[in-house]
Amino acid sequence: MKDFQNHYWAPFEDFDSIVPDGAVPDSDILIEGDIVFVRSNGNPDLIGRCLLIGTLPERTTHSGFTIKARLQSNDVMPAYLCHFLKSNSTRQEMIDGGNGANIKSLNQGTLSRIVVPFPSSAKQAEIVRRLERMQAETQRLESLYQQKLTALDDLKKSLLHQAFSCQL
Repeated sequence: MKDFQNHYWAPFEDFDSIVPDGAVPDSDILIEGDIVFVRSNGNPDLIGRCLLIGTLPERTTHSGFTIKARLQSNDVMPAYLCHFLKSNSTRQEMIDGGNGANIKSLNQGTLSRIVVPFPSSAKQAEIVRRLERMQAETQRLESLYQQKLTALDDLKKSLLHQAFSCQL
């Protein structure tokens, strides 16, 4: 579940491996373009988080705490759908639709009720390009901001050291 934090693509390099008892059915194997959702979690705000499956390095399945979705049509691009599913309003729809008292669970019924508006393939591709450019810029600014915070913290430590050693 930790892999669902703020990732868009599934980070395969960080996945845990298991050796399953018996054969894993082909229907449980992930393929490129699948979307995997957090199905259940003690924190209701985490259900419905999703990842897009890219190129797989090996035969891969998913956790029992997740739900796999696979598009059956080429009308919707997986990347467009994943961005739509990560939107605040759609995430809230999934959270609100989750059932369970102590541990909220997302189910196929909730997912099937989500209405996905989709423009032409060209428009979907343009939307994805714009969102990915904004995401890259956001990450760049976040990194710059973090560097500045680190520099300020270092400056503060240096000034405190100088002050306590009577060097100011």
